[in-house]
Amino acid sequence: MLRLLEPEYYQSENRGTKLFRLIVHAERVIQRIRQYELLSGTIPWTLAPYVEDVLLIVAGLTNLGPPVINIDKFM
Repeated sequence: MLRLLEPEYYQSENRGTKLFRLIVHAERVIQRIRQYELLSGTIPWTLAPYVEDVLLIVAGLTNLGPPVINIDKFM
């Protein structure tokens, strides 16, 4: 038998508010990733084999930066 496991934020009574906060958080992180010049425009075909590596490095650098939102306001 298969059972769907829902994250904690999805099971709570005010899940709409928490889900909205998660969406806002994700959008802000995506915005920070797009600030890198290489990803701000069209990626050249010569870099196509390296796109996954570039995204991994950019995501790591983004995670090392300052927090996107205050943790007290998020939880």
